[in-house]
Amino acid sequence: MRASVRSAAARERPPAIVLCSQLTGLATVRALASQGVEVLALVFDPKDPLLVSRYPRQVVVVPRATPESNLTELVCRHAASMREKPVLLVTSDAHALWLSRNADTLGQSCHLWSTDYDTVNAIVRKESLYALGERAGVPVVPWTRCDDLDKVATWSEQHAGPYLVKPSYGADRPAAAMLQKNRFCKDAANLLGFLRSGESSSFLVQQLLAGGDGEIFDTYGLCDRNGQVRSISTHRRWRQLPANLGTTTYGEIPANAGAGGDELMIAQTLALLPHVRYHGIFGIEWLRERETGRYYLIDFNARPFTSIGHLRDCGVNLPWLGYRELIGDDLSDEPLQRVLKHRYWLDLHRDCRSKYDPRDVLHPGMTTPACPPLWRVNSFAYWEWRDPGPIAQKLKEMASSAMRFARTSLLATARG
Repeated sequence: MRASVRSAAARERPPAIVLCSQLTGLATVRALASQGVEVLALVFDPKDPLLVSRYPRQVVVVPRATPESNLTELVCRHAASMREKPVLLVTSDAHALWLSRNADTLGQSCHLWSTDYDTVNAIVRKESLYALGERAGVPVVPWTRCDDLDKVATWSEQHAGPYLVKPSYGADRPAAAMLQKNRFCKDAANLLGFLRSGESSSFLVQQLLAGGDGEIFDTYGLCDRNGQVRSISTHRRWRQLPANLGTTTYGEIPANAGAGGDELMIAQTLALLPHVRYHGIFGIEWLRERETGRYYLIDFNARPFTSIGHLRDCGVNLPWLGYRELIGDDLSDEPLQRVLKHRYWLDLHRDCRSKYDPRDVLHPGMTTPACPPLWRVNSFAYWEWRDPGPIAQKLKEMASSAMRFARTSLLATARG
């Protein structure tokens, strides 16, 4: 039996099952276990950091290719063996869709979010998310579907490049003809040439506005089963991997966007959510266009997110709030916006890799805002003093990568 953080009072609370995805899963499990919740972590990578963490009560490795029906049966079987009905949380888009699609079965054994499958799917699919944003009166990055190339050509005349081409599928469907998440096209000729080279109906295209690292923000929060927002906070992505287009490697909470930016993002989030009717933890992504200062809707994570541990370090434990909401606790006394501790957060391993990415992906010659110095960082992706296993594993991986890089460089020099 593995050691975990528990108290006598905590053992009376329902346990939790968390379907984990690397760092997001680790942070979610830590957030629950720090409040005394007994957690069963299901991981899908034999090198997941939770395997060396002291926080989960139990870790089970599940093959990534496990069929959906088998995964549902596995979760229900574990839930039935627990002393009382557990809370079920997921940390990836694919599992959020799985949960909503199998809610009738899972709900007999677990406490879970009530957002229906059609809503989760609409959030995951960019075109339906942007349509929701437009109905809510929220600025949306200019976009169009790629199922009619004449229409795309007309659209591109009104919206100058560069562009991003994205798969137009939900996270539970395989890519049709493009394996990467984003395809960069510098101008209309490049865009149309790519689309004409193969089947394009499964794509959508966005105009690539001048934003990128330092100008990408998030609103993080929780909606209860009535769709009411119970918590909301802001976050700034100073660096990402891939550069300008990926997930955070160096972030700041609160965002401190300036010129009323935090308030504007929160107002736009509160305008969007009634059109979604959402229940659960959310992370909504915004791009601030440099020329106009407008905040455009980019993405909606219908689950915990990479920086959820950063938010906890700043004073808002969203997994714990979500757990309490699911077991029926009264959250009416919880402030909508807590006074947060100001902290910078770093994922050192990925941040080092981000510096090797080209920084001119969006617009050649565009400079990013001055990034705060690393000595100001006081929140870390894997480090927690009571749980040293994950950071030790990550440092070992970094050392191995450095040795492989050095060996490759020496061989290349010798051959040259």
